[in-house]
Amino acid sequence: ILAGVALPQYNKAVRKARLSELATTFNSISKGIDMYLLENGYPADGSVNFVGKSREAVLDIDFSCDPKNNINFCYNKLGMWMVFCASDFCSIFLADGHNADGTEGNKWLEGSSILLEKYGDASWGLRVDGLSSSVRPEICRWWKSMYGTDRVIESGGGASSACNAYF
Repeated sequence: ILAGVALPQYNKAVRKARLSELATTFNSISKGIDMYLLENGYPADGSVNFVGKSREAVLDIDFSCDPKNNINFCYNKLGMWMVFCASDFCSIFLADGHNADGTEGNKWLEGSSILLEKYGDASWGLRVDGLSSSVRPEICRWWKSMYGTDRVIESGGGASSACNAYF
């Protein structure tokens, strides 16, 4: 009985700690990208990758992430990251289910992914279409509490009502 109560509470505490770390990481990366865009603008054609072995630009931020042998992704204890800008938008993508060494595991978001996107001069928005229904309420509330915004977007930058029930 004790394990039935303790394990869910432990998992909840782990998720809360990782969400706090995730907020710090997202803030750092998004500010680094905003500075990059101020200096360079969006890429005229193609894209610019900020992580992985194909990294084309370095953000002036404290972000530890090992690409292993991956061209477009890198890994740390939060999961697998992809960070890039294309001609009219930028993305910060975290996929759950990967350990820092690139192996599968570490499903602290129950196999979901979190995606922040910025289109043109708009502010960063949260895309929740990659979130499982079991973690969506918590991520929606986390987003609003950490960033003070209910800017939840769909692919292409349009407004989404996916989190409205949780705000």
